[in-house]
Amino acid sequence: MKCPKCSTETTPEALCCPRCKLATPKGRSYTKNKDVRVKEHTTRSLAKAKSNRERRRIGPVLTAVIALVTIIFCGLGSYVALTYWQASQVDPNNHAQLAMDKVRRLPSTREGLTVEDALVQEVEKARDEGRLVEPEGWDVKPDAAGGAKFIVTFSFQLKDKHQHAQWVVDIAENTFDAKTELATAIYKHKQK
Repeated sequence: MKCPKCSTETTPEALCCPRCKLATPKGRSYTKNKDVRVKEHTTRSLAKAKSNRERRRIGPVLTAVIALVTIIFCGLGSYVALTYWQASQVDPNNHAQLAMDKVRRLPSTREGLTVEDALVQEVEKARDEGRLVEPEGWDVKPDAAGGAKFIVTFSFQLKDKHQHAQWVVDIAENTFDAKTELATAIYKHKQK
């Protein structure tokens, strides 16, 4: 095959003329294919770079979300474990105090007063009348039935008799059973 420019004999496999460097038909074909390959490679490289940028942008967000979920999960687990542990470590004295506090805050038959307020009024009334010997106050002890039941008593000594209001409190069932006349007169039972 002769070069059309300089008429130098060229092999059919040659990409260009050895003398003038003019591209042969095969060389032109190779250059076109090379341009296509370069474009394809460039397109793939750009797509890969874009994907990498997106991954770099999503990476920290995903890491933060995973860390946040892990912290929340661990926090909830710790809270549940601590609550369970504290429940298993309950001091019976705390239940007794809770029973007494609940009785003190119960509504009384006197409008706007709690049981404690009404009993304090009874003591003050006896003191004003000169009948009060000694205000003894509140007492709580476990019920013989056991469990979460307690006997809560408020007592005071008058000249002619000993007064006391007594309830059996079941912490588990949240019930208050008045056992004495004074307790029944003071405590306003909720109607079911």
